[in-house]
Amino acid sequence: MQPPILPDWLLNLIAGLIGGTVRAASKPAETWAERVVTALVGGAVAVYLTPVVAPLIQPYIGGSATDAAAGFCGFLLGMSGLSSAELAIRIIRRKLSAPDKD
Repeated sequence: MQPPILPDWLLNLIAGLIGGTVRAASKPAETWAERVVTALVGGAVAVYLTPVVAPLIQPYIGGSATDAAAGFCGFLLGMSGLSSAELAIRIIRRKLSAPDKD
């Protein structure tokens, strides 16, 4: 009996959730709510960015291992997801509050 084949977005979500959970576990000062948010943001970032980033890293991890690249990429994106989101928000806020240079 063959295991069920899961859609790519779900595999990316799982990898991202695991990566976000690893990041959350490395910060013991955070509350449980902050840890849950970290894992969820990691999952969301992995769902949306893995299809974009995985093809870029595939040549570096070997051959035609598309699934391995996606899993590895999803995990790393999950670990860095909250930091990336915070950085993007800071940049957007800075751009919105900057005076026009016309």
